[in-house]
Amino acid sequence: MKLLLVDDDQVDRMSIKRLLKKSKLDVDITEVETGLEALRAIETEQDHQYDLVLLDYQLPDMNGFEVLKRTSNGLFGATAVIFLTGQEDEELASRCLEHGAQDFLLKKEITPAHLQKAITHSRLRYENEKQLDNSRKLMQDLAEHDQLTGLLNRYAFEQQIKETEALRKRIGFTFGLMLLDLDNFKWINDTYGHDCGDELLKRVAERLEHVCREQDLLCRLGGDEFAIALVGKARGYSHKVAQRIFDSFKSPIYVNELSVNVECSIGIADFENDYINLTDALKKADLAMYHAKSSGKNQFHYFSEELQQAAERRISVESEIRQALTNREFIPYFQPQIDTETKKIIGAEALVRWQHSEQGLIGPGEFLDIAEETGQIKEIDQQILEKAIAQRAEWAQSEGIKSDFRIAINISARHLRDESFTARVKSLISKYQLDPSVIELEIVESELVNDFEMAVKVIDELNELGVILAIDDFGTGYSSLSYLKHLKVHTLKVDRSFIIDVATSNIDCNLFKGLINLGQSMKLQIVVEGVENIEQFEKCELYHAEIVQGFYFSKPLDAKAFREFYRSY
Repeated sequence: MKLLLVDDDQVDRMSIKRLLKKSKLDVDITEVETGLEALRAIETEQDHQYDLVLLDYQLPDMNGFEVLKRTSNGLFGATAVIFLTGQEDEELASRCLEHGAQDFLLKKEITPAHLQKAITHSRLRYENEKQLDNSRKLMQDLAEHDQLTGLLNRYAFEQQIKETEALRKRIGFTFGLMLLDLDNFKWINDTYGHDCGDELLKRVAERLEHVCREQDLLCRLGGDEFAIALVGKARGYSHKVAQRIFDSFKSPIYVNELSVNVECSIGIADFENDYINLTDALKKADLAMYHAKSSGKNQFHYFSEELQQAAERRISVESEIRQALTNREFIPYFQPQIDTETKKIIGAEALVRWQHSEQGLIGPGEFLDIAEETGQIKEIDQQILEKAIAQRAEWAQSEGIKSDFRIAINISARHLRDESFTARVKSLISKYQLDPSVIELEIVESELVNDFEMAVKVIDELNELGVILAIDDFGTGYSSLSYLKHLKVHTLKVDRSFIIDVATSNIDCNLFKGLINLGQSMKLQIVVEGVENIEQFEKCELYHAEIVQGFYFSKPLDAKAFREFYRSY
């Protein structure tokens, strides 16, 4: 056993050595007289460190606490320590043990057996402490790191950012936070299984580690979402890191013999002089990442105040919509549809308006985008559908409204992914005793591709019910020609964008005419929306579009105003 004896009193050292020789321990003793010599001796023996240090508390250059502190911090290795002292002091003994010593002995009470026992117990106690310390380190590692990737978890990430923020306040440097989310990761999990997905996350983590510097903090927040804290670089550095990330993903990742092309969306929030609240910082980066995803994915976007305002608007409007649905504040306004040959009103489109309890009438541009994002559009549609059908039933009792007068109602394609939608329409028709053929449901063509098979099924059921189906905004989507032949629809509504310049552009005229001819070649009725002047109307007549609507004839009207307009038209 290698033992270091630290005592400035030569007589005491000789006494300890005699006691050690009388014990049954095989001891190799090194003697020093000062704390500094002890530290140097331990440093010299780092590779073959001492098994035990017998340390006199009162040394000429420093006390035992100072030696112990520097030793236990691991600066010069680690070993078991027994304090020796000539003074009986219970408080001092407790303090020595609290600071990491394994035992505390009075020199005058030491016997060979006592010393042997103390050394044996101290070594065992030290080994136990090392095992406990290793267990604590392991538990800390488990508590602070993601078990799949080995990266920091959210808790450790937050703690280290707090420490970084404290340092930033003292010396000043910039800070950037990046959130990264893999695009279409759910599809990979669903297609190849979660084991494959887990392996992919490990490979992604490895590539991100190569991109980051040592001082940056890399974290897996959960799922396929990662966070990177960029510390101490000038503004604009985050842009370079984002580009390096995209470059690192240009080559495929191989997982279980599969070649997987990885794409991601990144949100960035940079901070210079402002205080960092991590919760707010994550929200800002998350807003930017959401914008990157909604803008087409596989790109990065910076946080801006405009994004913040949009998010606040979304939260506010979503809450108000929820209350408005309870109060049934959404109402239909009606825009007349004109037969181009007879010039008579043959129907109307029901357009949603919000009769706000405080702000008055609100147009769809102020809330429909948020209602679509949040899924509230389905409930809005249901209210408009019932109110429009109820209004059509009321008009049926009025003189002058023809029995074949058709009411067109926009519905979100979300309804076509709901097997109970047809039953709800049937229930409303029965409730208000209407001929199904006077109800036309309009669906935006580009929304149909999300679950085309289910959409076809629901459309077929509505056809069997006798309801008229229309494709709205025809020509603006990317699925028209490939999907249209599979849909049993009756009407195509040509989007207003195709008629705006027909009075001045031959190209627009030819395109407009081609869309009408395409629809009519498929035996579909053509409705042109957005007709705003006589020149546009004349083009509709020239190209034989059957029905038109737009401000040239009338803006959308409430039920009472529409009835008066119909009678006087």
